[in-house]
Amino acid sequence: MLKPAKLRAGDTIGIVSPSWGGAGAFPHRVEQGIAELRRLGFRVLLAPHAQNQRGFVSDTAANRAADIHAMFADPAIHGIIAAIGGDHACHLLPLLDFDLIARHPKVFMGYSDITVLNVALWQQTGLLTFNGPTLLTDFAEYPQMFDYTERHFLRAMANDAPIGLI
Repeated sequence: MLKPAKLRAGDTIGIVSPSWGGAGAFPHRVEQGIAELRRLGFRVLLAPHAQNQRGFVSDTAANRAADIHAMFADPAIHGIIAAIGGDHACHLLPLLDFDLIARHPKVFMGYSDITVLNVALWQQTGLLTFNGPTLLTDFAEYPQMFDYTERHFLRAMANDAPIGLI
C-alpha cells in the first residue's frame, strides 16, 4: 500500500476536473472553493484544463488525463482534489499512466464519479486515495465550508493521528 504524505500548511493542492465541466460553468464556486482552501492554509493551483467545458465534460479525455499526470508528476503539488464529479471519469482509465502515479504518490480526493478513479488508482498502484470533499461542493459552501467537513477533512488529510470514528 502506498500512503501519501499528509498535507501541511503551505502545501499546494492541485485542482483537476476529470469529469463534468462544472468548474467552467460555475467560476464563482471555483473562487469560493479556492478561497476556502487558502483560508485553511493551503496554496492552490488549477490544472490547465480544469475550467474548460466540452459539452457535459470538462475537456477531452486526453487533456483530463494529462492534467492528472501533470499534478502527480509536479513535486510542488502535494495533493490533488477534484473540482466535482460527473459522469465521464471512466474515459480516463485507459489513458492513465499508473507507473507515473505510483512513482509520485500524493493525496487524491473526490467522490461521486471520481470514485472510479479512486478505485483504479488503488487497484493499479496501491495508492491510498480518499472519497471526500470536492472543490465546487464542499469547499465552496457559502459563506464557508461546514464545520463538520472542515474538521474531518483536516483530520484525515493533515493529522498524523489515525482518523478514528467519524
